[in-house]
Amino acid sequence: MATPILPILRLQEAARSSIPLDPGAKPARPAVRLQRGPFRDRPEIWALAPLDDALPIAQQKNLFVEAEDWLAAEMERVSAAPRVILIDAAIARPGIDLARIIATLARHRIVAWLSTSVPLAADVVEALAKHEEFTRVTVVLPTLDADASKAIEPERALPVERLALITSLVEQGIAVDVALEPLLPGLTDTPDQLQVLLQTLTSLGISHVTAGYLVLHEGEAERLQAALQPPETAETVLAAYEDGIVLRDRRATARYLPKTRRQRGYATLIAQGAALGIEVRVSGLSNPDFRPARDEVPHHVRSLQQRFRDRAMGA
Repeated sequence: MATPILPILRLQEAARSSIPLDPGAKPARPAVRLQRGPFRDRPEIWALAPLDDALPIAQQKNLFVEAEDWLAAEMERVSAAPRVILIDAAIARPGIDLARIIATLARHRIVAWLSTSVPLAADVVEALAKHEEFTRVTVVLPTLDADASKAIEPERALPVERLALITSLVEQGIAVDVALEPLLPGLTDTPDQLQVLLQTLTSLGISHVTAGYLVLHEGEAERLQAALQPPETAETVLAAYEDGIVLRDRRATARYLPKTRRQRGYATLIAQGAALGIEVRVSGLSNPDFRPARDEVPHHVRSLQQRFRDRAMGA
């Protein structure tokens, strides 16, 4: 079958005929895709991730879908009907307009739950306030100590900037909670440190926080040894993990704080929070008690990893 020849309308003819060449530039589809959320027992919670090379382009993007329908197309692609979509504000970049994404989710009556440890752009805050029925923000704030904060999250905002963000969001009626993680045993989880932190949050109108201890992924111990000063500080933190459980984390492994130490720290935090009217919940992401037993690494493997770790620390 021969290909039909379509008439060509030249620019000059279009101008003379007053025929618009572009009725209005349509916004591009956000460069994001849906993926399953981090909670195995919460199928209604999904997450947004930037487009990458992990999926064939045919699965990532439907070029024939209008921008306003991108979310419906994504939900159809993954066969999901999410009620909540988690968004790490760090994914914001050219091609990913968080304000537009928030508005699109609200039209679908899906809650956009942002997590951030950096200030949010003005248009994002405006979108959050406009669609406050379908938005929520978690601000990550592990400590008020600026030096410790730089060591824990060197590329994130300082505590004073995060407090300013919390204040702004609360003033605009946006639902906000705070994630006290990662906590470092013996450094940021002492009763005095937590008391000041919780009192500060109470004064800002925060009534809900989640908490979780640092997870030692591969290479994290060495990074902390270089970042925390004086050197004895890193030794105190890392010593608390010596008998901690080791679980598989995708293809790698991660060491967790021992259960008795975790429970003691959480009990202290929960009691302090209750005295100030703050509800404290344990993070389901950083607590191994929420992980299946099959993820545990066999003891002989943990012992071998410990010997290598001791050797690296000069033991």
